[in-house]
Amino acid sequence: AGRPPRLDLDLEKRVQAACLKAIGQGLVDAAHDCSEGGLAVALAEMCFLAEPEARGVRADLYADFRVDALLFGESQSRILIEVPPEKMDAVMAIIREFQIPFAVVGEVAAVRFTLSVTDRRGGRQNLIDLSTAEIEQRWRGGLEQWMK
Repeated sequence: AGRPPRLDLDLEKRVQAACLKAIGQGLVDAAHDCSEGGLAVALAEMCFLAEPEARGVRADLYADFRVDALLFGESQSRILIEVPPEKMDAVMAIIREFQIPFAVVGEVAAVRFTLSVTDRRGGRQNLIDLSTAEIEQRWRGGLEQWMK
C-alpha cells in the first residue's frame, strides 16, 4: 500500500498567489489546473474551450522521469496558463517573485494538437498529431463508446 502524495502547502500557496496576481494584472488569457487527467488532458481541455482561431497547441515537453507520469500525473500545485508572448516577461517576473518552478510547454496553434516529448537521454517521441476537433470528439464520446 502506497502513501498518498505529499502536498507542499507553502508551494501551493505561492502558486495560487502568483496565478491570481498574473490574472489580476490581465496577463493570463486562460488557466487550467492539472488535477483531472494531468498535463495532457489540461492542454486538450484548454483547446476545446478556446476561440476558433486558437483551438490547437504545439507542445514540446521534456521528461526527466516516466513520460506517462509527465502527461497524466495529477500531482498538486500545477497550473497550466496561457500567456500572450508580449506579456511573458511580466509573467516571468511574477514567477520569479514567488519562486515557483515552471516550464514553458508550448504555444497556441491553429487547429491541431501536437505533442512531443524529449527524454533525458535526448530521445524525442512525437506522441500526438491530430486535429483538435478529432481529439474533442473522442474525449466527449469516450464513455458512450465503451458502454455500447
